[in-house]
Amino acid sequence: MKLLAHCCLGIACVASFASGFSAPGAASVQALLSTNQEKIASLKTIAQSISSDAAVAPTNDVFYLRYALETSYENDDERTEALKSNIQWRLTDGKDIVATAHQAVQAAS
Repeated sequence: MKLLAHCCLGIACVASFASGFSAPGAASVQALLSTNQEKIASLKTIAQSISSDAAVAPTNDVFYLRYALETSYENDDERTEALKSNIQWRLTDGKDIVATAHQAVQAAS
């Protein structure tokens, strides 16, 4: 359960968690990262322009992959707004949560 909670925060554990459970024919995380690298780079630039704190604007590409893959956004503007909203939450109300999670991952690495 703790692993899932950290994954919901976009922590790097998503990649190791996801790589252990792949359905037959499912795309690997690495393949998804490669296919979506331009979107991920763009989203990462946006997030890091809001905050240079790695706990708030993660450096791990997997964090941004979920925005790249989400199909409910009607266009890239909605995708960007969703990311900005998340980063703003991480910068304010969620700061203690993401900072503590970030420190725990760093200590475990």
